[in-house]
Amino acid sequence: LKRHAAAQDFFLGAIELQPAKSNAYYGLAVALDALGDRPGALGAMRTYVHLTGPEDPWLAKARSALWEWQAESREK
Repeated sequence: LKRHAAAQDFFLGAIELQPAKSNAYYGLAVALDALGDRPGALGAMRTYVHLTGPEDPWLAKARSALWEWQAESREK
């Protein structure tokens, strides 16, 4: 829906209620990246990877996003 600021608020609220809820960090990372906050997106995605288990179906995608974001940050 491209409502990234609303998504950011939603995921921050979810994290406040359940700090160990890993999927909220994934959503927050995507929203922050869309809003142009790459450092915040990296931090949220790193937290997601830290909290999630190896069986999580989104883990590979999260690691890929981290790799891409870090590579783009080094290029600047």
